[in-house]
Amino acid sequence: MILKTPQCTDIMTLTETPALNDLRQWWETRQADPDSTLAFTDEAPQNFAELLDRIHSGDYLFFLAYVGDRVAGAMWLHDIVYDAEGAPQAGWLGTYVLPEHRGRHTTHTMWRLAYEALTGLGVQSLYIASHHANTRAHAVAERHL
Repeated sequence: MILKTPQCTDIMTLTETPALNDLRQWWETRQADPDSTLAFTDEAPQNFAELLDRIHSGDYLFFLAYVGDRVAGAMWLHDIVYDAEGAPQAGWLGTYVLPEHRGRHTTHTMWRLAYEALTGLGVQSLYIASHHANTRAHAVAERHL
């Protein structure tokens, strides 16, 4: 999945099979980011191994985003409802954008790519929520999602 970002000439790509080092970079950046305390619940993975388990088990449908060749962020579906045949039907959307990619329509571009991928898998309903103090997330959701 490829899309040009609106604010620059760089191309954004989304992958379901990121390199382990890229996924680790995303994880470590998210964990070190003080804003993450406003973004993720106690039910979020507490360590990298737990994140990998959720991705590999199907608990997460996870997409890592790149701008050019640099990790930019990720979107994932969690608390997924599957149909009797095992196809995903609904779930909650998680998002994290690396700080250096914020304010560049990264979330909006990731959303367009993730929406295409998720609906292609059969997902019919997506839900989003954020902490009441996470005003950046509120603004992005209201304007772009």
